[in-house]
Amino acid sequence: MIAALIFCNIWSRQHNGLWQYDGVGTGRYFLFQFLPQILAITMFLWLLIIQRAIQRILPFSVLSSDHNTGQNSKVFHDVALFPTNFLIPNVVCFRYGEPALGFCLFSFWLSLFTVPLQSALFQTRYYTNGGEGAWRWTAVRPVGWTLLALYVLLVVALAVLILRFRFRRTGLKWDPVSLADILVLFHRSNILSDFDGSEIPSARDSQRASKTYRLGYWKTSKRPKEIFYAMGEDHGLVRQYSLEGGKMKAKLAAQTFAGQSMDLESQVAVKTATLESLQTNIHSPNLRFRWVPWFLKDTSVVAWIVIAIVLMLAFVIVSFVNRAVERGFLPLRPALTTSQGFSPANFLYSFVPSLIGMILFLLWQPIDLYFRALQPFANLSNTRGTTAEQSLLLDNNASLPVEISIRSALAGHYKLAWISFISLLSATLPVLAGGVFTAQFFPSSQEVRMAASMPAYEALVVFTVIYALSFLIIWPGRKRHLPHDIRTLGQLVSFFYQSPLLGDAAFKEPRSKIDLVTRLLGAPVGEKARPRYAFGVFFGRDGGREHLGIDRLERPGLGEMLVTTGTMRR
Repeated sequence: MIAALIFCNIWSRQHNGLWQYDGVGTGRYFLFQFLPQILAITMFLWLLIIQRAIQRILPFSVLSSDHNTGQNSKVFHDVALFPTNFLIPNVVCFRYGEPALGFCLFSFWLSLFTVPLQSALFQTRYYTNGGEGAWRWTAVRPVGWTLLALYVLLVVALAVLILRFRFRRTGLKWDPVSLADILVLFHRSNILSDFDGSEIPSARDSQRASKTYRLGYWKTSKRPKEIFYAMGEDHGLVRQYSLEGGKMKAKLAAQTFAGQSMDLESQVAVKTATLESLQTNIHSPNLRFRWVPWFLKDTSVVAWIVIAIVLMLAFVIVSFVNRAVERGFLPLRPALTTSQGFSPANFLYSFVPSLIGMILFLLWQPIDLYFRALQPFANLSNTRGTTAEQSLLLDNNASLPVEISIRSALAGHYKLAWISFISLLSATLPVLAGGVFTAQFFPSSQEVRMAASMPAYEALVVFTVIYALSFLIIWPGRKRHLPHDIRTLGQLVSFFYQSPLLGDAAFKEPRSKIDLVTRLLGAPVGEKARPRYAFGVFFGRDGGREHLGIDRLERPGLGEMLVTTGTMRR
C-alpha cells in the first residue's frame, strides 16, 4: 500500500496523470473509485481482529507483567475483554503500564480515516499536450501523502506490537477465548473471596480494596515442590474445602500470627451481611434480568428503529423523487481540479459520504460484539441446560466475520448469525458511498453537476435499507438479560467464584487447550452422561450457600439447580 501511494503520487505529477478517463461505470472507474477503499476496508477489518485480540489478553498481560508490581486488582473491573466503543480511541492501556499497546490501539483508531481518504485519492483532471486535451485520472497528492503518513504510522505500530509480544510475555498458556479458558485460571486461585457478593451489583463494588494479583506459576508452603498455574495473590489466609453430606463446605483456616508463613491458597470468611443480602435477593427475577447494554434496552432499541427508518426513508425519497441523483445536483463547491489533483467538490462528496458510511459501520460493531459475548449466557438460560460446546467452550468473540455467521446459523443461533452478517455487510457502506459521486459537465444545461454511478448507487440504497431494517431484530430478548455487565474479567468471575465447577476435574491443570476441550466434551469420571450447564441459583463451595451464576445443571446427589425464567422456575 505504501509503495502504491508513493508511485501514484510521483507518477501522476511527472506524467500528466495516471490513465485516460473513459466515463462512469467502466472498469477504470471501478479501479479508481472503489478499489482503493475496498483495500482499505479489508485492512481495517484485519486491524479490528487484532484489536479484539489485544483487548482479550490485555488484563492477563498486565497481571503477569514484571513491570506491574503495584496494586493492580482494578484491572479486573476497568479493562474490557472486548471493544465496546469504536468511535473514540481506547486509552486504557496507558493507565496500566502498557504504552506500547496504547500506541498501537490509537494508531488502529486513526486508520478508520484511511477508508474515507482512499475514496478521495483519485480525481479526474483535464490535461493538454501539444494543443490536444483529454481528461485523465490523477492522484490527489495532499490526500496521498496524508494516507502515506497514516500507513507508515500503522507499520510502526505493528512493528511495536510484534516486539512487545516478542520480548514480554502475556502470562497465558493459550488464547482465553471462552468461559472455560477463564475458569481454568481460577481452579486453584486464592483471590476468590475478594469477589464475595459480586454477582449482585452494589455500591461497594467500586470501593473494593486494591490488591496485587498475579497470573503465573505458584507453590504453597504446605507443598513447596508442587508447582501450579493460576491467578493468585502472594501471602493470603487459607480457606480450604471439605465434602460433607454431598456438599462442598468451607473450612476456615487458623489465624496466622506475625512471623508465621502464610499459605498462597487462602480465602477470608464471607461476611454475614453479604450472605443475608444474597439469601434475600438471589431468587428475584428482577435481579436476574436487570441488566442489558444501554443500547439494547427497550427504549434505546425503539429509538434506533425510529431513527434508522426515518433516515432511510428520507434517503430513498431524496434519491429517487424526480430522479434527483441521476440528473445530478449542483456541488455548491468549486469543481475545478488544481495542479495538485485536488477538487473541493469531488473531495467533499467522496470523503463525507464515506465517513458517514464508516460511522454507520462502526456503530454496528458493539451490537455485534455484545451479542457474541451474550450468546453463551443465552444458551445457559435454558431450563434444560446446554452442552459445554454451546456455552463454556463457545468462542464467538474470537471468530472471524464470515466464520461467526456460518457457525451461528448451523448452531441455530439465527439472530446472532444475521447480526454478525450485517456487521460485515455494513462495511460496504463507506466503500460505495465514497465512490458513487463525481463532478460531471452536463452539455444540456452547460453546468457542472455531481452525478452518481447509478448501478453503484442502487446497490448502496439496497444495502442501506437492509442495514436500517436490521435494527428491527436487535431486541435482545429476556434470555440475554443478566444481573450485571460481562465486559470485564471481574464481572465474569462474579458468576463462578463459588461455583463447584472450579472443583471439577475437567478444570484441574489441563496441559493444553485440546486437553481442556477433550475433558469437557466427555463424561466425568464415574458418570455415564455428559454434563449440561446452566445459569441460575446453585449451592456454592462456601458451606452450601446459594449463589447466582454458572454451574452444572445437575450434580449427583444434589438435584437440579434453580434456573429462573421470570415466569416459571425449575
